[in-house]
Amino acid sequence: MRTAILLGAGSSLPAGFPSTELLTEQVLSGSGVRRHTDNTYVIDDSQPTDKISSYVTRLLRHIHDQANQYLMKHVERPANYEDIYYIIDQVYEEEFFESENPAIYDYMDNLFKEMEPLCKSAGMDHKQLLNEMRNYIADVVWRSLNRIVDSSGHLRALEVACKSNYVSSISTLCHDTHVESYLEVQEISLDDGFSEEELGVRYWNGNFSSIHKIPFLKLHGSVNWFRLRLDSSESFYDDKIGIPLDGDHNHTRGSDGKFQFSLDGRPILLIGTFNKIPKYTQGIIRELHYQFRQTLLKSDQLLVCGYSFGDKGINTEIIEWYYAERGRRLLIIHPNSEELVANARGAIRNKWDGWAENGGVRLISKRFEDVKKDELLDYLKK
Repeated sequence: MRTAILLGAGSSLPAGFPSTELLTEQVLSGSGVRRHTDNTYVIDDSQPTDKISSYVTRLLRHIHDQANQYLMKHVERPANYEDIYYIIDQVYEEEFFESENPAIYDYMDNLFKEMEPLCKSAGMDHKQLLNEMRNYIADVVWRSLNRIVDSSGHLRALEVACKSNYVSSISTLCHDTHVESYLEVQEISLDDGFSEEELGVRYWNGNFSSIHKIPFLKLHGSVNWFRLRLDSSESFYDDKIGIPLDGDHNHTRGSDGKFQFSLDGRPILLIGTFNKIPKYTQGIIRELHYQFRQTLLKSDQLLVCGYSFGDKGINTEIIEWYYAERGRRLLIIHPNSEELVANARGAIRNKWDGWAENGGVRLISKRFEDVKKDELLDYLKK
């Protein structure tokens, strides 16, 4: 049985990466966060928080408090950094005429009143301060996740599955790099859409044609993907997306040996909730989601781990795959099925009982790190 694998953020927790709750605490506290001279935000506990970072965190806490009241009342869960980012992104898009949503104008007026004294003190307008808030969240998230971990024992079962020839693709919603790093050390060839090294950089080419490699799709971006541009260029025609292999995204060389710089200063990440869905139709992310659909269509089974079915776009892909051909099934690793179903969005939650009755969904009631390699192989064979 050909099995596609989908990993959510929960699959990174056993390796020691921070949870959504911990990332939210870091974003709201601002502890050790300061604005660097390159206009990105860094986490440095040895330095005091600067004025701009203080303004940003004050506004983020204001937005969080309002979001938290709503979500606790209507959804019975606390607000997190992705909810905050979604709200800011809506207002930002409205300010730049990228959306037209009259329903949020009252909220915008109230938010701008809260922002006004901080804008004056910081010497910024509303658009600039909104963008600072988005950048602040993105920088705190990627710097918190951009680390090398030693504890990857929980991936042993995944390694064995990949070597069994049952796995048709691996897709992940995680921004960190610990899964691909571990599998490559284990000599499992992955096809991630990037070229072989050129002067210390691997460039995006969108080529997933190798029949000897497992497609590896990072559907929400990655902490090591950067937009690069030659120092001598001012044109979007010359921009490339690359992975600097030494980790220094500001000092790379193009194929002709000329210096490049990181155009944004931060990696390509999708952050937020419903605002991610339009991004699924843009640039590198569009190509990855196309490949996601294609690899699903070639699979009889979808193994899901660390994902709580909270992304409407991803849920739609799963549902359409499931009903495209009879006999397909979901295999889900999660320690608590009731919690999983309760937290899933309605499109999945309302179909769950029917899927379970027809044998279309099967649950391994364990944490990812507790699943034994032979146990997972037995499930994939059935």
